Amino acid sequence: MFYIGILSNKATIIESFILEYSKTNLVNIEIEIFETEQGLFNYLLKNKLDLIFLNVISGLKTGLTIRNNLENYSTQLVFIPDPPTITRAVENYEDLLNVNSLKFLPYNLSINDIWHILELVQKKICLETPNFVYISDYSLQRVDLKDIIYFENCKKKITIVTTTGSDYFTGSLTSIQEKLPTQFVRIYRSLLVNVNYINKVDNHYVVLKNNKTLPIARNKINMVKALIYREKPYF
Repeated sequence: MFYIGILSNKATIIESFILEYSKTNLVNIEIEIFETEQGLFNYLLKNKLDLIFLNVISGLKTGLTIRNNLENYSTQLVFIPDPPTITRAVENYEDLLNVNSLKFLPYNLSINDIWHILELVQKKICLETPNFVYISDYSLQRVDLKDIIYFENCKKKITIVTTTGSDYFTGSLTSIQEKLPTQFVRIYRSLLVNVNYINKVDNHYVVLKNNKTLPIARNKINMVKALIYREKPYF
């Protein structure tokens, strides 16, 4: 799921462009439209937004408040100019560049402007987040790396098993492993496992901390033992 907030006098047209993007690209997007800055602040105290569209005038105050009051705030802000007669009242546009601003949009918005922003934010989520990001049933999903136990490949479908359950998506273990830290090891041709969840290594299998057993290739045993027990592998 992709979460977007809008605090702008152009909320209706922005929402329509986002919904068209969602329908065309099969991406689940949840949109929250706010009438006041206080409404936005109250929402952010309990919820997370990936992206917020703000008018420049409200954006200067709102953006700085978000930066100063919400710790580890990673939401991207996109600013939309107010009419020129109002916009000239803002003296220091440079301040807006220091509040995690992604881009300034033209006052006369087009659907391409909004779609481009949505593509940029989704790429930033994939590149910068400490989570693993994937798409399942047309919805963007994020899982903390520390909660992932293993991935299993079965008939071109990847099953992801976590501490809270399992899910599946289309992909390859090779491409997944390239995006993950070294704690994720290919112990078998169809298995990519987080070694932090391995409790025991035997000659033919590993036992996970949830007592599930998985097969392990013989040429991976020493490497996995070294990672678990911090021993130098013997080859």
